[in-house]
Amino acid sequence: NLLQKYPFVPSPFRDTYSTARLDYNGWHGIHFFARANYEANSAVSAFGLGYSVYANRDNTPGIAGGADFSTAHTTHSIRVSYEKFHNLIGNAVSGNNTYYGVPGIEFYYSAQGLFSGPNYLAPQATYQSDKQFRYDGSWIKGPHNIRFGAGFNRILGGGFAGFFSLAPRVSITSATLLGSDPSNPLN
Repeated sequence: NLLQKYPFVPSPFRDTYSTARLDYNGWHGIHFFARANYEANSAVSAFGLGYSVYANRDNTPGIAGGADFSTAHTTHSIRVSYEKFHNLIGNAVSGNNTYYGVPGIEFYYSAQGLFSGPNYLAPQATYQSDKQFRYDGSWIKGPHNIRFGAGFNRILGGGFAGFFSLAPRVSITSATLLGSDPSNPLN
């Protein structure tokens, strides 16, 4: 019903994932590979708060590569990768979209479950990067296979947020309504 009444409301969720991979059999039996991927998704959501909406977009590019090779009694596998996650949450209330609420004022009426205007979670941005290196090897000695390896993974993250920063917040609760006019439609 909402989409019929308000056809200009954006699609609730969109996700696009792209990937490319290249494999190469090199000299001396070494096998190389490289892979790149990119994911972008977006949604307009209210985090369960009626028409107090925000626009969310996630971008995740990544690249990985590696080599596998063996000698007389050993095998080797090397992997490296880098991935970056970037999340942006912004205000989805604008002057032309009055069905998203009153621009500039966040309205909260808990007794009726009504939320309108800018979402208190916006704006914010989250950043995360992941750098990884891994080596795995094995050594065959007679009937024994000895496996060994090492790995390094560095994850850095952070973010920026301006909670409750877009607008003043008007709140009506049952306590606010005590002693009010019973003919008021907000009762």
